Amino acid sequence: EILRRVDEAKQWAIGDWLVDGKTHYGDGLYERAEKILGENQGRLRQLKSLSDVFPLFCRQNNVSYTHHEQVSSIKKVYTNEAGKMSWSDDHDIDKAQEFLDRAAKENLSVRDLRQAVQQYIVDQENKFRLANEPKKYHVIYADPPWPISETQWDKWESRITDKYPTMTMDEIKGLPVKTIAADNCALFMWTTNTFLHDAFHVLDAWGFKYYCTIVWDKGGGWTQDGFHKNAEFLLFGYKGKMIVEQTGDSIPTVFYEKKQEHSKKPDSIRKLIEDKIIGNRLEMFARDKYDGWDCWGNEV
Repeated sequence: EILRRVDEAKQWAIGDWLVDGKTHYGDGLYERAEKILGENQGRLRQLKSLSDVFPLFCRQNNVSYTHHEQVSSIKKVYTNEAGKMSWSDDHDIDKAQEFLDRAAKENLSVRDLRQAVQQYIVDQENKFRLANEPKKYHVIYADPPWPISETQWDKWESRITDKYPTMTMDEIKGLPVKTIAADNCALFMWTTNTFLHDAFHVLDAWGFKYYCTIVWDKGGGWTQDGFHKNAEFLLFGYKGKMIVEQTGDSIPTVFYEKKQEHSKKPDSIRKLIEDKIIGNRLEMFARDKYDGWDCWGNEV
């Protein structure tokens, strides 16, 4: 044990000397050091690198020099202006110290510490991948909070906006749906008579081609200017290839189901979508979480 500590102290001392000597000898440092110390230049560079990463006040006496070597490769996480995550060029001394503390506390061998560091790096790179390459969806089911406040029916505005926050048309169009839609993707988007025209523009803005409209007869509604508005519409569009299964029960373009609470859509539609399309599914502006679906909305 004493001899090990002496040898480690020697390695730290050589590394520190090289760090200081770099300012005096410049590019000729390693050639000069090789002649003086009898160590090859590759090993000398390793010793200097470790002393660079761990200044004197950052070294831990309760773990070995080799333990320090295992954590010296850990770099800081960097996020660029575009929001992409990657490793930076700077060493993460705080994370390295965290691993050294763990090694001391759990009495980790050099091999165990190496495996822990490797697992951390793999976990971080998986995190980068998920952050930089968002999950792609083959089905997007959306019930946008249409901007009722922009319509002429002011008397309905307070009744709607009291129940959930709405978005402007530009905000809805600007949602990053294109970045999460797979190359072949189906979109089902709810709208009403009031926003039917606008819904087609949203469909275009999100990168989908219109195919058909599904009409939901709610069995009741409200009357405005002589019209009984007892239906809502589910626009279907697609990106890439049509991926709706041709076998099994067809999705009807007109169906009847009695309405329930305000804005709640029939659960039967979600089941039809599940039966007809295979792939990753996302429900936007969801009110509840459903098995087999990723959900996004202010109520989930």
